[in-house]
Amino acid sequence: MKVGSFSFSIIIFLLFIIKTALGAGIDMKVEKLLKAGEGLEATYLLRRNGYYFTTLYFLERELNEKEELDPQYIKTVESIIFHTGVQGLYDQKISNLKKLQTSGIFYIIGKKFFDHGRYKKAIHWLEKIYSGHRFSHEAKLLEGLSHTALGNKSEALTAYEHCMAYAGTLANDAKTLSGKRFHTVVKETCITNIARIHYEEGKFEKALESWDEIPKKSYRWPYLLLEKAWAFYYRQNYNRTLGVLVTYKSPLLESYFDPEIEVLIAQSYFKLCLWDDSLEVINYYFKEYQKLSTQISAKIATFHRPSDYVKLTLTPLSKLEKENRLFRNLVTKITKTNKFKIDMAAIKRINKEIGRVEKWESELKEDIGHVLKGMRRHRVQKLSHYIKKFIFDFINRTHALSSDLLNIRLEILSKKRGLLYDQKKLIADRSRGNFENVNRKTSQFFFKFNGEFWTDEFGDYSFGLMSNCETVDDKLPRKVQKESADVLSEERELEPKAVSEELKVEEAIDSPDDISESEKKSLLAEEEKEANDQILELQNDNSTKSDQPAVFNDDNTLAKPEVPLTGLEGGR
Repeated sequence: MKVGSFSFSIIIFLLFIIKTALGAGIDMKVEKLLKAGEGLEATYLLRRNGYYFTTLYFLERELNEKEELDPQYIKTVESIIFHTGVQGLYDQKISNLKKLQTSGIFYIIGKKFFDHGRYKKAIHWLEKIYSGHRFSHEAKLLEGLSHTALGNKSEALTAYEHCMAYAGTLANDAKTLSGKRFHTVVKETCITNIARIHYEEGKFEKALESWDEIPKKSYRWPYLLLEKAWAFYYRQNYNRTLGVLVTYKSPLLESYFDPEIEVLIAQSYFKLCLWDDSLEVINYYFKEYQKLSTQISAKIATFHRPSDYVKLTLTPLSKLEKENRLFRNLVTKITKTNKFKIDMAAIKRINKEIGRVEKWESELKEDIGHVLKGMRRHRVQKLSHYIKKFIFDFINRTHALSSDLLNIRLEILSKKRGLLYDQKKLIADRSRGNFENVNRKTSQFFFKFNGEFWTDEFGDYSFGLMSNCETVDDKLPRKVQKESADVLSEERELEPKAVSEELKVEEAIDSPDDISESEKKSLLAEEEKEANDQILELQNDNSTKSDQPAVFNDDNTLAKPEVPLTGLEGGR
């Protein structure tokens, strides 16, 4: 018994020695290598032990001090990028990045040029990436976006097709579910952009065929319904437009709301001369969205620090639900974006690395800890700016679209007044509709909607409404002047106050300039503490459509909205 216990103790002791040799003394080894001038070996050691963000600090030193780098070191950089994301080296000077002749670096340089609108330069660098690289599909996506911005639609389509092929291969070869999902999202983004090019060219049927390549189970599919609805609208198939949009009324899709949905519904009813239906939608919009916009504006007016926006996304959904249902949905929409998830994951990894460095005993502990906290603060600021811009864009679009709905309302009231003067009326006594009014393919069959939503039916609904635009004589005696005056009075009463103030998002998010240096230091300390204590409380399961408002032509009909081509919401 004693012998066994003694042997067990030896095993434990040996394991302790091994653990200490491998982990606890890493800082001492790095310090020793640095004093000996072996910066590269120190970097290799840190990378092997999972200190990826720490290696960025040493990498920057190497880039600033040396004109040529060891080929092995350059190869190591590729693995570092894989763990830190491209944002880890994004802020490096292009002249330094050019020293690292790798596909991962080519992608970062290309993305920097793309983000600054220098599309020809972006294409030049993106084309250097070999087809089998893990960034090859993202590179082709950016290349396609660049060609589109330059008006080269043929070249853009070719780039997107290559993107689809590369992404499909990477998705099939992915060893993790998250990897497979990411590559699939890239593929579907390129499909979406192909559809949008067809849409811009007025090839609505081809656009719809492309969108249909994306399965209903896809992350992107709910966001594409509105775009598909616009395509049906410009084919003058208003019943299908309304049918597609009714899908958003499903409880499963309530977080995918968009104020433009109500605009298109109101306009479709207007085209069918179902004016009362259109006015009902408009009234709902001003009641719900204007209320939401006001509440959000009031809430963010109390935000004074970048972390306030991040903490908003960490607020329990039940609490947001009590404030406003749509407010909860807006926050949910933000947390589901790739940009948010990628940045939050990076912040979590940095925080984990800070925790490991704080256990060091060498003189490097303070310097490295300071660098890592600076990286974290920078990531939090960028994420906060993204959230802030997302919210401000929503508020501004809500205001812009309210103007469009006001135009529809005034147009309806004007037409009502015209009918009164002409002693005409709409033929409103006909049936609301039937199956005969539904345009369908021969392979499609009818099923009556019973009020229940089934996922396999999403996006396949159609209304059967009959146009009510035919007019008939109104033979009943009327006091035209009085009734016309009543309509004009209604116009004035219903007309909402225009919101002229547009919310702006400042590029720099720093402490206010009118406070003292001591206050600034205090705020900075608070930021660091809150980033460490609160941001990482986010659970892993926390969880485009056009950003352009609808525009009216001179004849008060909706102009075709410009559908922007979509990247990956900030990329990796």
